[in-house]
This record gives sequence, C-alpha cells and structure tokens, in this order.
Amino acid sequence: MFKEYLMKKKAKSKLNKCFRQGNICLKYKKEERTYRLFPKILNVRFDKDCTVYRFVLLTGIHPDTVYKNTFVFHQVFNPHIHLENESDDKTFTLKVYDKGLPSYTSFNFPAFKEIMKKYEIPILMGVDQSNQIRAFDLKKFHHVQITGVTNTGKSVYLKTILTSLILYFSSEDIHFYLGDMKRTELTLFKNIKHTKQTATNLEDLLIMLLFLKQEVEKRYELMEAHEVSHIDEVTNLTKITFPIIICMIDEFGLCAQNKEILKVVQDLTSIARAANVYVFLSLQRADSTVVSGIAKNNLGVKISFKQSNQINAKVAGVPGVEQLKLSEKGRAIMDIGSEIKKIQTPLIRTEEVKELISPFRQKEAKKENNAVVQQEEKIFGIVSEDE
Repeated sequence: MFKEYLMKKKAKSKLNKCFRQGNICLKYKKEERTYRLFPKILNVRFDKDCTVYRFVLLTGIHPDTVYKNTFVFHQVFNPHIHLENESDDKTFTLKVYDKGLPSYTSFNFPAFKEIMKKYEIPILMGVDQSNQIRAFDLKKFHHVQITGVTNTGKSVYLKTILTSLILYFSSEDIHFYLGDMKRTELTLFKNIKHTKQTATNLEDLLIMLLFLKQEVEKRYELMEAHEVSHIDEVTNLTKITFPIIICMIDEFGLCAQNKEILKVVQDLTSIARAANVYVFLSLQRADSTVVSGIAKNNLGVKISFKQSNQINAKVAGVPGVEQLKLSEKGRAIMDIGSEIKKIQTPLIRTEEVKELISPFRQKEAKKENNAVVQQEEKIFGIVSEDE
C-alpha cells in the first residue's frame, strides 16, 4: 500500500509539472501578486501497459489549452500518450503507455485468424500498444463509422476488413454489398463469390440499399411469424440459414445531397442488426449533414484515422485523432463501445489482396444487375413466392 502511495505521488508530481510548464492554469491577481490555480487530479491508475490519469479543469480554462500543450506531455512523459476530453469539456483522461505502436503491421492472416476465432462476426482491428492483435465482434457492436483524411490508411483498412472476412467465412455464410463512389477501392472485390452487388453511382447505390431494406423487412416478417427477436432464432427453429450481410460504402460523404440514400441508411442502421445486416460507412469527415441521427445513435463503433483539427475529431466522435501524424500510415484510434484503443492497422498492398482473394473469384465475371430489387432467385435463405 505504501509503495503504491509513493508511486501515485510521483505520478501526480509529473502531471503537475505538465500543468506548470504548459501554463495550463487559471490566473488571478491579489494585491501585487499573480497566482496560478491548476487542474485537479482526480485519480491515477496503473494498468498493465499504461498509467491512466484523470484530471478536471477549473471553470474558465479552455480545453484547447490542454491540446495545444501536447508537446509538454510528450517531454515530461514520453511520445506514447493519448489525451481524451470527456463530453463536459472539463474532464480529461490521459493514458501514458510504456511503449509505442509499431510503425508497420503486415497482413498476417494465420495470426489474425486465431484472434478472430474468439468472436462470432470478427472484425480485425490491428495491433495495439501492447503489441497484441485486436479484433471486435460486429454482432455485439453493430454498425461502423470509419473516418480520416486522405492518404492515412482508411481505404487500405477497408480492404483489410474485407480480405480477412473472405478468408475466414465461406461465400454461403457472408455476403457483401459494396458502394464504391470513387470506383477505385472496393471494385477490387467486385467478382468475388462473397460479393453480391457493387454500386459505383448514386442511382445504383439507392437501388442496392432499397433491396437490402426489403431483405431486412422479409427477415423481420419471419421473426414476427415465429415470435422471436433475432434472425438466428429463426434458424434455430426452421434450420433455414441466413447469411451475414455486410453493406460497406466508401466515400459516403459523396451521398450527402441524396436525401433518399441518407434516409434508407438511417433506417438500416436503426433496425438491421437483428436481421444480421451490418453497415460500414467510410468518409473523410463525419459532417453532421451526412451522419446526423446515424453516428450518434446507431453506429456502435467509431474508427478514425488522422483528422485535420480538434473540431473534426470531435465531430468524428473520436477525440485525439487530430494528434496523429500524417506520416503514421495506418494509425487509428478506435472507439469500440466507448472503449478507446489506439491501433496500428495492417497495411496490405493491392497486389497482395489480389493474390489472397484470387481463389474466391467467380469463374465468369458477374454481369452487373442494377435491378437487384427484382431478382427472383433464392437469396439469403429466403424462398421466393413462386416456390
């Protein structure tokens, strides 16, 4: 106990040094003297791989003062820190890690697979500051928002997710519906067996989304008929299988002016999870006009690569990403159900993706069918009305 007391006292002393050196304080004059009042340290906790501080600013100290003095925290502690401002604009969490993230993580699927086995619908994250491979269960956290400025690894991470899912699940178990508004990234997966539709313009994207909404409604009808709350329970009762559906839209910001698309996406993120339909939205900046009513309420996972400033980081819902460097390719901060993790995502080259997914290509390239809503074949385990 006494040893821990001394450790905490030393830790608090270092944090107070940051406040003094960075002039993070409230000043007032009394007679001829100027006094400084510093933030209050609420507690210090020693975790396995980091020391966690919580402190609160006095009323009148702008939170930007803390962020502007990030370099002081680096100088007093080390470069491996993460600062997070809570919603009250006064309370901060500072994590000082024992070591930093690796600058590069390769795509090592055999190692990733062992971690993915722990989850029902595993989404690969990357490597954390303990040099541990991390993943999360999409079944638990539902839909995902991915943001970040250009050329920081956002699109590469989308390829990582899709490639790992292709290698992990059969094409009967998981289906992809992809929106690639720039026609440069996700079209790589166009002719893979797991991919059922790829949309590269707003018209086709809307048709695809309406089709998915229709499929969700069909699954809900079956849930209602069997008096259950999840499509998996229908499978347990009827032995009819329903593949996981991943709808991933890259550059979703280009859809901002299409109210129909925004409305359907909002509907899907509100109800689709019980039907095993999950939405990934990737965009540079989580502008409120694009994700209003979606990000705050329905997207359980928020992942952000580098953001240009604190305002954009706050809009993205991942404070601290403005501190990331443009040179740190693949570096992201992930909010997984309110648990914040700094992650080095795997960097995978396009040629590597092509090689890994080549065994799963269709023997004949699929013809694009824009009228996907009118398909009469069996889909997702649902039998058409004619059968």
